Amino acid sequence: MLGVYELKKIDLLKDVFISAYERSAARYAAVRQSLGEPDPFRLRYREQLREIIGHLICDLAWAARTPPCG
Repeated sequence: MLGVYELKKIDLLKDVFISAYERSAARYAAVRQSLGEPDPFRLRYREQLREIIGHLICDLAWAARTPPCG
């Protein structure tokens, strides 16, 4: 940072930024490849699945709090 601040050599900062960016892009590519392709069914019905699962969880939680019938 001394070279950037006092000597006004932004090339050093540029090299650090480019190196970090390339490393980040390589990590992202590796993670993306390991995950594979997204499930088209889940993508298409994402909101509906979220809503249904939310209702199920709320209903089960509500049923667990109420006293048993009979």
